[in-house]
Amino acid sequence: MFLISIIVICSYFVPTCTSKEQSCAQYYDNGDFSGSSEWIFHGEKRVDTNQQISSIEVMEDCELTGYSDDNYSDKIVRIKSCSGTKQSSLKTDQDNSIRGVSCVCTGGLCEWTAT
Repeated sequence: MFLISIIVICSYFVPTCTSKEQSCAQYYDNGDFSGSSEWIFHGEKRVDTNQQISSIEVMEDCELTGYSDDNYSDKIVRIKSCSGTKQSSLKTDQDNSIRGVSCVCTGGLCEWTAT
């Protein structure tokens, strides 16, 4: 019971936890963060069969990668949030081109990727 309580606290109250239930990003049909939207969670990979992604909101300490194919080999966009939530409208050549997405969250994401 104690372990379950810790997992719940980690999932909902600590933004740098890497629990499977942690919200990683939300993507939208329209470029102004409106229209139909879907959430993707930490560690998840998903195929978007509609290819209607036009804007993306990435949670703090998370990184979303978008691919033009459904086997995650042709990366076309990577959006990383170092502090706070990052919103990004896709460029014309990326708009409605994403077929697959993956997302990860980790404490100190920007520390280990800094150059």
